Amino acid sequence: MEVSKDVKKKKSEETVQDEVKNQETQMGVELTDYVDVTIENGISGSNRNDLIVMRYERNADTSIEKASLVAIKGTSGSVGEDPEYNTGNILDGGDLIDDMPLFRVKIESLTITAVEPLFTVLENEPISIEFINSLFEE
Repeated sequence: MEVSKDVKKKKSEETVQDEVKNQETQMGVELTDYVDVTIENGISGSNRNDLIVMRYERNADTSIEKASLVAIKGTSGSVGEDPEYNTGNILDGGDLIDDMPLFRVKIESLTITAVEPLFTVLENEPISIEFINSLFEE
């Protein structure tokens, strides 16, 4: 999973934008902005892993697509394990929901102890078609 950091010109004003590319879907958030994602409280004495994902959705009736950041709550227990998330192939048009995990939020008891990125940042590197195709090979 990769996140590219691009510098773009907008109306002669330079802005930096992070783009998350999930198969052929893009979502951007300005570096000077943020998106709130709610993480539910932990349980005293238990551990939990939550995932923050970019969720792609396509309405089957209208074919309108959207992408949003969503928190997926894990199960509390003695060991934190990542929750299940939607995996689909949006390229063939068959799947309507696909999640790309971006961060793991580790919760021990009532405290968030770590937020771990689950992606690689590409710093304006040229990317070949072969490299992009390799990301989708099984």
